[in-house]
Amino acid sequence: MISPDDDTKNAVVAANSVRGLAVDASGTAVRGMQNLLLDASIDAVVINEILPDRSPEDIIGLMKRDSRMAQVKVIIVAKDTDAAEERFGERVDGVLQAPLTGEALVAEVNRVLEGVADPAGDTAEGYAAQASNA
Repeated sequence: MISPDDDTKNAVVAANSVRGLAVDASGTAVRGMQNLLLDASIDAVVINEILPDRSPEDIIGLMKRDSRMAQVKVIIVAKDTDAAEERFGERVDGVLQAPLTGEALVAEVNRVLEGVADPAGDTAEGYAAQASNA
């Protein structure tokens, strides 16, 4: 998550209580972009429409230029969801209503990731099956 507000912190705490999810938050666009570049093995990025140091378009542009993030889903958090859908269009996979809650965050991330293959999960399942058979 890339968002400077307190609602985000509460949503991150709530989302991290859900088994199988790991959610991290950056308070600025620059810090969020640094985190993305250091570890591009993420499934989804949730970006607040208003950031203190850059625009969400800067983050989305960085992601689109980096082939490691080609499959990463982008979700925008906005007070006016209709305006956000018009502003970001097909560059994003979902728009969440602000203020953000943990339940809404988990539901939207699950929705945009529905049907997406999980190679790491498939590998782990394969190891587990082999160990069980042994």
